[in-house]
Amino acid sequence: MENEIILEIERENPDERTIGELGKVIEKLDETVAEYDKQIEASEDVSERKQMRSMRMKDDI
Repeated sequence: MENEIILEIERENPDERTIGELGKVIEKLDETVAEYDKQIEASEDVSERKQMRSMRMKDDI
């Protein structure tokens, strides 16, 4: 998922991002976090949930 997020924001010049583009990045991040939340809730394995929460926090930063 991290690569998908990076692809969403890559540009030659970072100053070229518009407010609309930044909004799309925020939406993508929200979708990614929501997907992690669903996976965490669906898992019954404590160590797996802990690992997914750690990955979610890493992607959220």
